[in-house]
Amino acid sequence: MGVLQNSFVKPKKNFIILNSNTLKVLIFTRDISNNPEKLTIYARITVNGKRAEISLKRYVSVNEWDENKGRLHGPTHSPFIEQLSG
Repeated sequence: MGVLQNSFVKPKKNFIILNSNTLKVLIFTRDISNNPEKLTIYARITVNGKRAEISLKRYVSVNEWDENKGRLHGPTHSPFIEQLSG
């Protein structure tokens, strides 16, 4: 009898794992200490609460950046935007 009881395997329960990862990307600027008229553009990437900041190695004039909207002023066909898409 002991051999028969050990030969039966209980079925394993299936578990559903829900993915609750979060991803956020924020584009912002910082002042360049040696040139007060230009700003460096940065990206902050947050995954599950852990942050990393990288410089996009792009610069924008202080006059072209809209601080309230967090984006460039002006037409959609600015030289900066054409440079990024090209």
